[in-house]
Amino acid sequence: MSTSNYRYLSNLDAKLILTLEETGQRIFTRVDAAAILERTPGECTKILTRLQSRGWLERLGNGTYALVPSAYGAELTGEFNIHALASASIPDGYIGWWSAASLHHFTTQVPHVIQMASARRHRPRNIVGNDVIYHATQAKRFFGFETIEIMGRPVRITNKEKTLVDCVDRPDRCGGPGELCRIVWGASGQFDWEILANYVDLFDSASLVQRLGFILDLVEIEIPNHARDHFKRKIGSTKSSFGSRRPDEKHFGYVSEWGLTVNFTKEALTGDVPRKTSLIE
Repeated sequence: MSTSNYRYLSNLDAKLILTLEETGQRIFTRVDAAAILERTPGECTKILTRLQSRGWLERLGNGTYALVPSAYGAELTGEFNIHALASASIPDGYIGWWSAASLHHFTTQVPHVIQMASARRHRPRNIVGNDVIYHATQAKRFFGFETIEIMGRPVRITNKEKTLVDCVDRPDRCGGPGELCRIVWGASGQFDWEILANYVDLFDSASLVQRLGFILDLVEIEIPNHARDHFKRKIGSTKSSFGSRRPDEKHFGYVSEWGLTVNFTKEALTGDVPRKTSLIE
């Protein structure tokens, strides 16, 4: 957007845009705009809608907006990155699952949809051409996130251990079982076993522990004895299944180590795991 376009703005529009750019305030609320323009938030609604329609602002939802910099373009770094905008789109959420796994470099895949955990329901949004979906998350599982910096902007995201546990809990939110195995393999050496065990306790799900233990063994990540013992105590005598309810002779079948019936073939789970081709021979 050319800076020459400033002359086409009304005085109030120009005052808002210029003040935001001069102060470096790229993400702001309707209340912030009201303070700048010395108007009520209600009076600012029309101004904000007009600026959005003209391409100066991007609406993030819940009365929050992002300023589209006048120099916006393909080479822009930091001012308008989608992860910062998604993170700012709701005040009580954080990026998780496949999106977080990608940002933590557990996988080379870049999801087309950004997934966020939220304390309550929100409708999906499209922010600067990117789809963002929000998963209402139970309070007891609303933990394990941090704020990191991406291209100079703050982004709330699950930490490495919570990302791993979330993905094992919901393979459907991280690209499916094959991608899940790739993510677990990619996380090798990047997480703390004690923190991981603590998060497993907080989830209080035997089936999650069974899947986690099985996949860690499958992709040849060595589980410390204390962690293996801890996981097995969580499982007890529980038996569960992973995958289709229609077993096939080519599937793993029952894995006694974890009390888990695995209804997937080795190739389906390890075919995309780098340097693990021996597992599917």
